[in-house]
Amino acid sequence: MFVHDRWRAFISSRPPREITLTTASLFCPLDRQGIVTDAVIHANLGTAPLVEHAVRNGEGTLAADGPLVVATGKHTGRSAKDKFIVRDDETVDTVWWGKTNVPMSPEHFAALKEDFLAALATKEQLYVADLFGGSQPEHRVNVRVINELAWHNLFIR
Repeated sequence: MFVHDRWRAFISSRPPREITLTTASLFCPLDRQGIVTDAVIHANLGTAPLVEHAVRNGEGTLAADGPLVVATGKHTGRSAKDKFIVRDDETVDTVWWGKTNVPMSPEHFAALKEDFLAALATKEQLYVADLFGGSQPEHRVNVRVINELAWHNLFIR
């Protein structure tokens, strides 16, 4: 039996985890960000558990040597023309507005946020990753990524 066959057999033989929250706590609870949901929250999972979830959820398969293989769909690249920044008193003179930094009104952002929060409330499970942007501790910023799919949460790292 090859290593990947043993890994595949191991994953498929394990019972699904009956865990509502997979970490002791989130850095910042979701409800503090206005996110109200009954979804099972998989928070800050490592690589191996995310691969297990992806395979178990049917999001991908394991290839011959063990890597996760997924179908990314039709749109796989970065959408450079889909970058919007709220134009308000704080950003009006500090952002280089143009083709790549498209302004959005605060009202439009509020409507999008409301739609996003309503959509999250309907999900059965969510994957949350609390990460950092930037390599130097004195300059890095906190970033929270919320995904529906385990492999998306794995990809954002």
